[in-house]
Order: sequence, then structure tokens, then C-alpha cells
Amino acid sequence: MRINNEMQNISEYFGVDKQTLVMYYNNGWEMPELRRGAFLAYASHKSFDNVMNLRENNSWGRVEYLIGLTPNDLKATQDDIISTQIANKLDINKSIVTFLVK
Repeated sequence: MRINNEMQNISEYFGVDKQTLVMYYNNGWEMPELRRGAFLAYASHKSFDNVMNLRENNSWGRVEYLIGLTPNDLKATQDDIISTQIANKLDINKSIVTFLVK
């Protein structure tokens, strides 16, 4: 049940089809790998499949480089996700939360 919930959360947060996540999981990918791949796909506007294909032969750091993400891009994406989640949970304006997160 926990795996199913994690996949649902990844799907909702990053826009990766849940069935795609299930397929990768059934092919031996662990949840932390799927979560990181989904995050990088979201941050780079690349497809999840593209990111995971790159990961097969590269470290995560190399994947980030190959898809053109900088540490600043990763931080900005993380801040945006946190701001969105807080704003949605508290039902307040995201721009206010974004200001506070920064």
C-alpha cells in the first residue's frame, strides 16, 4: 500500500503517469530513483523516460548535466514545489509563500 501511495504522490507532484512508474518499479527501479527521475524530468521539462534512459548509464550528477540543469535550477524547482504544496494546503496565495520560502 505504501508503494502505491508514493507512486500516486510522485504522479501528482511531477506529472508522471502512474502506470509508467509501476512499469519502472516492476523492472527493478527503486522508489528513490523513481522520485529523483521524476523531479529531474519536472525541473528540466524533459520526459521521464528520457531522464531514466540517461540514468541507466550515468550517475545522477551526470544526468543533471546532460539535461542542462544547474544547482540553481534544482533549488528553484524545489522551492517552487514547496511553495505550491504549502499554498495549496493552507489555501493562501502562492506568491506570498514563495516570498517566505526564499
